[in-house]
Amino acid sequence: MRIDAEAVGSALLVGLTLTLSCSWFLYRGWRFRRRARRVRETPSETLATARPGDTVVVTGTASGRDGAVTGPLSGERGVLAAWLVEEWHNVFSRFWSSKARGIRTASFEVDAGERTVAVRARTADGPAGLWDGVNGDDALVGLATEDVRVEVDSFGTDTEIAAAADRPGRFRDLEREVGLDDAENEAVFDVGRTDGTRRYRESVLETGEEVTVRGTLAAPDDAGDPPVVTPPDDGRLLVSTLSAAALSRRYRRSYWKLFYGPLALVASCTLLVGLVMSL
Repeated sequence: MRIDAEAVGSALLVGLTLTLSCSWFLYRGWRFRRRARRVRETPSETLATARPGDTVVVTGTASGRDGAVTGPLSGERGVLAAWLVEEWHNVFSRFWSSKARGIRTASFEVDAGERTVAVRARTADGPAGLWDGVNGDDALVGLATEDVRVEVDSFGTDTEIAAAADRPGRFRDLEREVGLDDAENEAVFDVGRTDGTRRYRESVLETGEEVTVRGTLAAPDDAGDPPVVTPPDDGRLLVSTLSAAALSRRYRRSYWKLFYGPLALVASCTLLVGLVMSL
């Protein structure tokens, strides 16, 4: 009995330690599950009868209402440009960190066939916060600002430039505009990608492309205009180049990977330690 008690105690200790070690992944997974449910359970079939104050998911064709915006990295024109600058760290560990990000939108409409909704123009450019992405608020492929999350299928612009290499003028101008210092290589020696390498990523939504928005309907800005989609009470305004179903699947896959994957590892290691200690 003494050996069995020790085995159980050791197994529980290992399980608790691994659970604490995996807590960040479990937390991220839980957040993605919540996002999947929000997208899946928000009404979309009742858009024709929705009223101000209702939260809806709308998928339709984007069209500009008042001008366009220019992607600061690509120079492409569209109704929305979402950009991200990341930097590679290769000193004590190897990872990408966000250095700056931004979203620029013109005022545009989403035509869902039976009804049209509008999205107001907004600009949010600047350096990334210290904990952006760590707290689980970021997009899987895209980025988030204070009140908007953009999820894209892929980035149209995705360029890596080493710290000592010259950068295109648009890249330098954007870094100067948001207050980024030049990247530096602080590694004694590099293996693979060099320390300080920056990755410049951008996606531009053009007129005529399909877009999904999730938010709360508000009264139109002017009589006769379509209702406006604003950030909902439960989070950020969601704008995505994916359909609602595809976006829900993306979040659900991440939930299963980040939540049940670590749990399976914890359970397997706990069982293995218990069996070994019982021998």
